[in-house]
Amino acid sequence: MQPKPKKLLDQVRDTLRLKNYAYRTGVRLMACLRLWVKDVNFVRQQITVRDTKGDTKGNEDRVTMLLQSVAASLHATASSG
Repeated sequence: MQPKPKKLLDQVRDTLRLKNYAYRTGVRLMACLRLWVKDVNFVRQQITVRDTKGDTKGNEDRVTMLLQSVAASLHATASSG
């Protein structure tokens, strides 16, 4: 069992990675939090963001890049679940 401080630091690091990814790709933070494993395509290096709002008319899906810097971390997380 991990000591609580290390577990807390891991969660903080994951949160910072998520915020950094959202900022670098232009994806809203809530959209990142709603991602499913099926939305991430590691072969094409892309993520499908579902039900986007903003420049699109109505609620539509859009595709954005999967950054190399977070692909390994996402792949490990997706594989463990």
